[in-house]
Amino acid sequence: ELLRDADAAMYHAKRSGRGRFELFDKQMRNRVLGRVRTESALRLALDNHEEIYVHYQPIVSLGSGRIVGAEALARWRSPGRGPVSPADFIPVAEDSGLIQQLCAEIVHRAARDSAAWQPAPDFAGIAVNISTRQLRQVDEIATLLSRTIAQEGMPADFITLEITESATIERLDSAQPGLRSLKDLGVRLSLDDFGTGFS
Repeated sequence: ELLRDADAAMYHAKRSGRGRFELFDKQMRNRVLGRVRTESALRLALDNHEEIYVHYQPIVSLGSGRIVGAEALARWRSPGRGPVSPADFIPVAEDSGLIQQLCAEIVHRAARDSAAWQPAPDFAGIAVNISTRQLRQVDEIATLLSRTIAQEGMPADFITLEITESATIERLDSAQPGLRSLKDLGVRLSLDDFGTGFS
């Protein structure tokens, strides 16, 4: 129990920045237990394919006022907890390594749903966010996308991967080969949260 608590304090200190220390307290224990419960419930949700769904946020042209695309956003409706905020489950998915499975679920569903929109003349495609952690495992994303594109028979440029500016800047040298391989696949790349990383 002592080692577990010390481990929790260490990870909390790491998330807060370098050269820090944290004292373990009851609030920290409650947060850790909450994250463990969220991770366990998220694993089950990803396995049963019913609780995780895609919410589409329209992308509108300022010139015409028409919907020209959509951003596919992961949402989770838990039977026991109701709607779970992405702010609560996305960081848990990233820390636990479940983010790849979550991304695969969203990409597959978005690809299937987009078949109905492909004939629309103004509709440019679907945007999907990829996380900082996924940027480190870009080969897996490329494999997932090439398989999905082949299965769904959709044009590669119908998918746009949105990458946060801060994540790209933090790992610019290591990210470049992976980003090139995604570009070679034919998918579009887009910089999200532009300006927040002081480009």
